[in-house]
Amino acid sequence: MDNDDYGMNVVLKHRLFGIVDLYNVTKIHWGYRNRPIHDNAPRVLFESDIHNTGNTYKIADILGFEVLPATHRMGGNDVKAF
Repeated sequence: MDNDDYGMNVVLKHRLFGIVDLYNVTKIHWGYRNRPIHDNAPRVLFESDIHNTGNTYKIADILGFEVLPATHRMGGNDVKAF
């Protein structure tokens, strides 16, 4: 990853959580199976190599999401959810 590659920012509309902001996402895995979770429901994994973290959400709970290029690294007080 280049030093000037900040990934993408995702605005996710979730059925239960409302609007969730995810910053510096570098990979999106559609249909991810998160084991050993008991329900084994298909999910979307939003992964950040920049922050070395990621979150999964059930596809059935996602009402929609928008992806925009990130212009800088978010961190500290800038991070609302991720």
